[in-house]
Amino acid sequence: MTNVDGITCKMNESIYALNQFRKRPQHIYWSTRPEFDNLIHPIAHRLQGYRQIKDAYLLGLAAHYNAKLATLDRGVLHLAGPELAAHVEYIQ
Repeated sequence: MTNVDGITCKMNESIYALNQFRKRPQHIYWSTRPEFDNLIHPIAHRLQGYRQIKDAYLLGLAAHYNAKLATLDRGVLHLAGPELAAHVEYIQ
């Protein structure tokens, strides 16, 4: 079972949902070729611990591809700072 924002579902249901998103014409695959250090460099000084590594990496990818990282986590706004704030879409 997986739990996302209070919604519990079976793993196979989660995988099915992810595959449905991938089939949408708006879906674009982002290569993870950019080096991790290069992606997080503008915000590395704000990292507080290992739990922010994933957020920093995804934010760096969004900035690299000139896109936005949609998040429910207000902490990502602080992590982005003025350098990458334009690449965060905070969902309340």
